[in-house]
Amino acid sequence: MKKYAADNLMFLRKSYPNIYERVRNRNFNTDLVQISQNRSNQVILQVLDDSSRFQSLYSRYDVYLEVERWLDSIQGEILEAQHVLFCGLGLGYHLQAFISRFPDKRIYLYEPDLNVLIAAIECVDLRNILKHKQIQVFAVGDDLNTQRGFIKAVFDTIKGSVTTLIPPAYRNIYIQPLKQLQETISKLTLIYK
Repeated sequence: MKKYAADNLMFLRKSYPNIYERVRNRNFNTDLVQISQNRSNQVILQVLDDSSRFQSLYSRYDVYLEVERWLDSIQGEILEAQHVLFCGLGLGYHLQAFISRFPDKRIYLYEPDLNVLIAAIECVDLRNILKHKQIQVFAVGDDLNTQRGFIKAVFDTIKGSVTTLIPPAYRNIYIQPLKQLQETISKLTLIYK
C-alpha cells in the first residue's frame, strides 16, 4: 500500500522540510490508524479515539458525497472569510474539494495526528493538494510547540477575516488537540492585539 510514499516524501523534502524530518523513516502506528476501503472502494482511514474505538475519518459509503454535503453546509460561513484555518488534512478529500470550490481563499493547514499524515503519505498522492498556491502554512502534530509555531505563523501572515474549518470526523475524534489549539489561538490573539 506504499505506492505513493516515495513521491510524497520527495515532495515534502523539497517543499516542507520540517515536516519531512518528522515523517521520514517512520511508519504509522497500526494500533492507532488503519487504512481501509469503503463500500465505493475509496481509500479511507479508521482512527482510534479516546474511548478506544476505531472511528472512520470518512464516509463508509461515499466520500465525495459526504464532502460535498459538508461544503454545502458551511458555504455561508466561508463566503465572508478571506483566510481559512483548516484543521484536518486526513487523506485530503475535504481539502481538495474545498480548494476546487473556493479558489480564492488562503488556507492555513493543520493536521493534529502525525500517524494520519504518515498513513496518507503511503496511500494517496498528496502532492497536488499540498503544492497548491492557496496553502500558506502547513503544520503537523498535537504538541503545544507545534501549535504555537503554527498559530504564530498564521498571525504573522493573515490580514483580513478568518474562519476555522474542521471536517466533521475531526470534531469527534480529535477533541483534546483541537480544544488545545483553540486555547492557544485565544491566548496568542490577546498577545497580538
